[in-house]
Amino acid sequence: MVYAGFWKRLFAYIIDDIILYLFTYIGLLIIMLLFSMPIAALQSDSLYSQSFDGLFSVIVPSMFLFYLVLRWLYFTLMEMSPAQGTLGKMALGIIVTDERFERVTFGRATGRFFGRILSGLILYVGFLIIPFTSKKQGLHDKMAGTYVVDKKVLLLAKQLGLDVHQPPFVQYPTYTAYTPEPAARFEQ
Repeated sequence: MVYAGFWKRLFAYIIDDIILYLFTYIGLLIIMLLFSMPIAALQSDSLYSQSFDGLFSVIVPSMFLFYLVLRWLYFTLMEMSPAQGTLGKMALGIIVTDERFERVTFGRATGRFFGRILSGLILYVGFLIIPFTSKKQGLHDKMAGTYVVDKKVLLLAKQLGLDVHQPPFVQYPTYTAYTPEPAARFEQ
């Protein structure tokens, strides 16, 4: 199986982050519009100070919760969908699979998402191990039992009827060179 390496996965993640930041920015604007007070009510300094503190104490937790739920739904629903990957993964031709190289379930995709948070909390070691594992898995992949693979290679292998469950699933023909028997070479 051709497992997706660290750099390909990192670039897919960057694409996803750009998309999510745009949605988060839009969400921030909506939340600010919903919770902001009319300017006329903020005329006195003491009222402004109290209103700002109250507004700030509502907006910050709301944004954190909004951002966490948005990321969870985005990664989980996209990875369990028929596309088997986020927009960033689709752009780079990689997909998320389970150990049978099938679509992941909601629970597995959710576990992978929260495992990704854990991978980040331990100084990103959970991500940095990707190049050093045989199947290019991060800690979050190992926890959820998932793999990130090249979509074209997996589809081609399945179309050719190759057994993708037995490594290596692509079998190359072996050739042996003809060599005469050692005794025959030295006979005169």
